[in-house]
This record gives sequence, C-alpha cells and structure tokens, in this order.
Amino acid sequence: MEALTNSMVSCPQCQHLLSTAGSLFNHWQCPYCNTIISRESTGQAKAWHRHDIVSFSELIQTGTKLNWKGIPYTVTGRFRLWFAESVFNYWTIQESKGTCLLLAEGYGLYAVYEPLPVKSPALASRLGNLSEKKTIQIDLLSYELIRKNTARFWDGEGCFYKPQPAIHSTYELLSADQASVEMFVMEDESIQAYMAHSCSFTELGFSNLRSKFDAGKTFHCDHCSCDTALPLFPYVQSWTCGQCNRAYAYFNGAAREDGAISRQKAELRFNINSIVSLKGVDYVLTGHMLKKDAQEGFVWNEYVLYNKEEGFAFLNESEGHWLLVKELGHPLPKSCALVREFEYDGRSFRLFNNYGFRITHAQGSFPGNVFNDSYQLYTREFIAPPYLISVEEGKAEYITWFIGSSVSRKELENQAEGYLPTPMGVGPAELKSSSDKTLIIRTAFGAVLLLFLAHIFAGYTMRERVLLYNTYTMGDSVANQSFVTEPFELTKWKSNLEFVIEAPVDNSWFELEATLVNKVSGDEYSLQQGVEHYQGYEDGERWVEGSTTETAYMNSIPAGTYFFRFNGIRDPYSFNFSGSRLDQFSVKVTNDVPSHRNLILLLLLIAVWPVYKIIMINYYEKSRWENSPYNPYPVNY
Repeated sequence: MEALTNSMVSCPQCQHLLSTAGSLFNHWQCPYCNTIISRESTGQAKAWHRHDIVSFSELIQTGTKLNWKGIPYTVTGRFRLWFAESVFNYWTIQESKGTCLLLAEGYGLYAVYEPLPVKSPALASRLGNLSEKKTIQIDLLSYELIRKNTARFWDGEGCFYKPQPAIHSTYELLSADQASVEMFVMEDESIQAYMAHSCSFTELGFSNLRSKFDAGKTFHCDHCSCDTALPLFPYVQSWTCGQCNRAYAYFNGAAREDGAISRQKAELRFNINSIVSLKGVDYVLTGHMLKKDAQEGFVWNEYVLYNKEEGFAFLNESEGHWLLVKELGHPLPKSCALVREFEYDGRSFRLFNNYGFRITHAQGSFPGNVFNDSYQLYTREFIAPPYLISVEEGKAEYITWFIGSSVSRKELENQAEGYLPTPMGVGPAELKSSSDKTLIIRTAFGAVLLLFLAHIFAGYTMRERVLLYNTYTMGDSVANQSFVTEPFELTKWKSNLEFVIEAPVDNSWFELEATLVNKVSGDEYSLQQGVEHYQGYEDGERWVEGSTTETAYMNSIPAGTYFFRFNGIRDPYSFNFSGSRLDQFSVKVTNDVPSHRNLILLLLLIAVWPVYKIIMINYYEKSRWENSPYNPYPVNY
C-alpha cells in the first residue's frame, strides 16, 4: 500500500474538503454526508452512492484498539464484501508509524492479512480455471484451492484501504507448508495477495469495542403479513417466519421463500433467543434445524448459537449425545479429507462417518443460506474423543473445516426446557474416561517404579535385629508342648516380626502356634504356621511336596516389652530321616525386616487399575464404533 501524495480530496457529493495527508488509505467516508469516496488512478475523487454501511452489529468499530505480535494497532475503517450467501469484513488497522494491515473478520473468525508480493504471469486466468481437486504453482510454491467467492457488492465505513479497481473474486489458498493465502482478483485481472494469519478474539486483545448495536433488518412475510427482525443481518441470510414458520432466504436483495422446508415446528429442548452457556461462553440461540441423513434416514438436531466475540457455533444432539461445533479458523490440507487418519494438534483423528444431508424442519435464523445447502454438501467426520473434526465439501468450489468437542449432559440439564433425551450407547466424541492407553500404562509403570523405590528405601531403614534363634526339644510322650521365652524389647513405634520355622518332617507335618504377649498390657498377637513335607514315587517317578522350612510374619507390632509363648504340635505317628520320632524344631525371630509379601500385594493392586481401565476402554471403543461404516473392530453376526 503506497501513500497518496495529495493532501486533500474534495467530496463529490457535498464539496467538503477532506484531508488525506500522508495517508495509506484509498477510501474515505465523508463526515458530512457519509458518502464513500475513493481516489481513482487518474487522481480524481469518485463518490460511491449507497456504499456506506448503515447498520452495525459488529463489536469492532472505527477506533477499536488491538495488539498483534506485540505491536498496537488502531482500526480506521473497513470495506465489506458481499458474496452469494455471506459477507466478510476487511478492517484497515494502522500502527503508530503509519504501517497498515488488513484484519479479516466475520462469523467469529479473525485473521491478520500481510501483503504478499506475487510475480506469476497470467495468474488471474489460471486461478479462474483452478478446480477444487487441483493445485496451482505460484512463485515456485504449490497451493490448493480451499474456497472461491465471487464478490457481488461492497460497502464500507471510515478510512480504509481496498484493493483497486473493483474486486471480482477472492481465492483462499493453502500452500504445501500449510500457509494460508488470500488473493483478491480485480476486474482488470490484476491481483493483490495477502498472507493470512489466523487469530482468536482473545489473542488480539481488543479494546474500545462497540457497545450499542442496530436492530438489523426486518423482512415481511407475504403469507401472514408478519414482520421478522434479523438483528444479525447480513451475516444471517436465512430464517423462518416467526408466525407461520415459512422458510426464507436473502437472494438478490430480497426475501425468497423456500418451499422444501416443512412448516411444522419441531420439539425444541432450548427456546429460540434463550441464553445457553457452554464452556464458559454465553451464547444466544438463534435457530434450530432438524437434519436427516440423505441415505440412511438418520435424524439429528442442530441448534445455532451466537456470541458477539466468538461468532457462530452449533450445538448438535444425536441419540442423547451433545457436541459443540465451530468453524476452524485455519483450514487443513485437502489431503486430510481423503485419508482414514491424520494428525492435528497432537491428536490422531480417525475417519468415523461420511454422509450427505437435508434439512427437514427449521425455526429461527441462520448464518448464510442454509436452505441452499441441502444435498449439496458431502460431510466426512474424524474423531479423537472428546474432539471431532468434520469437513464439508460443496458443489460450489469450497471446502470448510469444523472442530467440535463433546458437551456433558450435566452442563445442559439446568438450561433445557423440559427433559433431555436419554443417551444411547457411546457418542462419537464422548469421553467416558481417559482413552489414552499409553498414558495409563506409563502411569501404572510410574506407580510401580515409585513403589519399588519406596520399598528399597524402607529396606535401608530396617534394623533386622534377631530376637531369638533357638532349637526346642519336645518330650517323647507328648504330641504338643509349650515353651516360654525370656522378655525382650521392641523399640520402634511399629515394626514387624519374621518367623523362620524349621522342623525335620518327612511324610509328616508340624505346626507352631506362636503368641506374642505384651508383658505390661497383656495384649496378645498370634499366628499359626504349619510345616509339611511329603515325598514318594508314582509310576516310576519321584515326587516331592512341601518343605521342612516355612516363613511367617506378624505386622504392625507397637513398641513395648514382650515375650513369646510357643506351642509345638507334631504328627504323633511321624518319624524323622533317621527313623526316630520328630522331637526337635527351631525358630528364628527377626524384628523389623523388609516384607516382600506386602510389595507383591501392592503390585497386584496397582495392576488391577490399568487392566480394568484398558478393558473398559476397549468396551467403550467397540460400543462407539459399532455404528460406524469404518468400524476397526471385528463384527460378529
């Protein structure tokens, strides 16, 4: 954008002089008569009658402040292009040094445009012949067509820059490295190109926004004589009559009835013009549509929502499952729409469904002309719960990407009129629980590692003090005999005791009853542990069961003075290896030892969680995909 040299221009309408000193603008709005004036290539001023914007529903206004890449800008004006079913704003933003950029805005989408020089010859004619399935080479770079629009009209306000001469069409292109480019093709086939940097409302840090809004436009119904006000016109260009519910669309400057839409009103869960709060944003519900799959006959509800900052969003309900959907500001490559799986924002999205649809019922107002889309849109859905990405391809040369996220029933229950439908099965983007198996396994592995480290650390703090290691002899004529030990001290506030019991049993058994008695309080702690060992021959092979040594534990014993009372019980018919009767056993008691049994129990408990989670994930995923034509799980008929 080059600055104009002349400092003054005269308004052709009211003859007032307007200052244009050092300006990068080429259009001004006369402050006296509101006429839009342009400086032509001849240097003469031209008045554009009925090209001034007279109704305002946007938050941005002349004088709005914003910040991009750390540089403050001020909005000086805009031109607005009218396409077949939509409009879009191109605001001129100027920094303190005078540099100007364009801010593209509409329907909740924002992008800062930087001028992009192009040198490709005959580019306008090559763009005109570009189909949506082909690519084009521009300055050695390959681009694919995302959207083409033909400009039908423009209007403006304030002081702004608009590509000259008249804009014929716009092309939204995406490069091989996913850079977004907007090209304005003029009537003389000259081209101005811009690199488009998609932004969110929050990222731009707006201030001094518009606080008062106009009533929009009112349309008259020829059948019932009811007037319907559209405060969001011209962004809303399709609606139903508030009284007779006939469907209309804005076409060539007038309302045209669409007789294909049923006049019968569907049952709504949310009232038109009510406030619906979702994910921290308050939306006004402007419309409702009942959509039907063109082939399978499947029906779902779609509520149209609007917020001044976030623009339009769509709340979809299917079989009791809810999804909040918005258009993606930055398009994805067309190759993503042709594959079964692609990566986006660190997630893997898998193809779930594809369909065409038609609108059977409608009520309220809608962005663009939704009635003109029936049977002309082909939709493909990809899921990575709780997110869903869908792409709509139209017969006209455009492709539109949407991203949605699952909405919980709980978030909607208190806002709905009446009951919400009961969910059936698992929704396409519904997140029952964390479905990241890798994360679950890593978490479980981390827990096991921490447990081992804690066990090793605890082992270093164990004293492992031997309290006694004695051999006891039983009398010849008794099957059981008791023994009492000397008192001893346990000094740790709580600790365990390990018993190692040895008895020379052979094809017999021995049992020890051990009772730990607190000498002061009389509290008792008991255990029983058997020792068995059997061997023999069967079918020429030797077999062995049991052992002559067993280990047992007492846990969580408080500090104090204790003694043991042992009671040894033997098989009265047993003999030891020398053929004599079993008459001895030994007991070793160690205080404060590592217990591997507790470690094993904790490991088993830890293993239960990931196993359960993975089983439930598989169950939910199979339920989710059972109605998808791209079901990755085997189907049993």
